[in-house]
Amino acid sequence: MPKEQIAGLTIDFEPDAAQDTVDAIHAGLSAYNRRVLGGEQYAPLRWIARDADGQIAGGLLGDLYFNWLYIAILWVREDQRGRGIGSRLMALAEEYAAAQGRTHVHVDTFDFQAPDFYRRHGYTEFGRLGPYGDGHIRFYFQKALPLAQPEQTAP
Repeated sequence: MPKEQIAGLTIDFEPDAAQDTVDAIHAGLSAYNRRVLGGEQYAPLRWIARDADGQIAGGLLGDLYFNWLYIAILWVREDQRGRGIGSRLMALAEEYAAAQGRTHVHVDTFDFQAPDFYRRHGYTEFGRLGPYGDGHIRFYFQKALPLAQPEQTAP
């Protein structure tokens, strides 16, 4: 692809940009966000389900970012589905996020994945995007988290 020039800068297409280049762009945006929104309060969130042999049977990968939990991936191995594992992973993530002071959660899913699962768990649709592939739709959901209750200590 040809380089472009604008305002004394060169713009290049770099699909294999070095990690330090990618990190510099992330750092620039994060610094700006912190100036506007306050402390970033970022932390990764990872819940992993393993079977008796230690094999991964499912997991939830997300991020705590400002006052939100973002669920990037919720997956349960096909032979383990329908046993409440996905629901438990969601509950653990939501409880943990609330205990960390997060107030909301958002997630996206395709029509062939789990939109009804999220609806059953109290999520409200706030957007759709598509078509993907041969006409599939991506759904976006959000949910307010209950305020975490402080742990009670015995008298």
